[in-house]
Amino acid sequence: MDEYRERAFDLLLSSCTEHRTDRQRALIAFQACNTPSEIEYVKEIYLSRRFAWIDKLSVWQRKWQSKVSKNPWKGNHYDSWATRESYIRCHGDYHDYLEMSGRKYGDEA
Repeated sequence: MDEYRERAFDLLLSSCTEHRTDRQRALIAFQACNTPSEIEYVKEIYLSRRFAWIDKLSVWQRKWQSKVSKNPWKGNHYDSWATRESYIRCHGDYHDYLEMSGRKYGDEA
């Protein structure tokens, strides 16, 4: 693969968010591949940038969580810390993350 194709793939995959234009650009990049080595190259770039975006979202979410209130019980209204943590991690039930909020399942607010 020549340097111009590498640069084109690099520009197409400049951001790998969930926005529809980014998804369309990723699709264009994968459809433009001619060889298996190009597919591997594009897949590697896409996954690394996608994971970087997810990590950045997690950091932003946690920074917001830490500043939402100085009173930790306000942030725990309806176990919201655990719910947000389950959204960030995209798996599991929010009961799995209750210990992170400092509450236990069944605690009354």
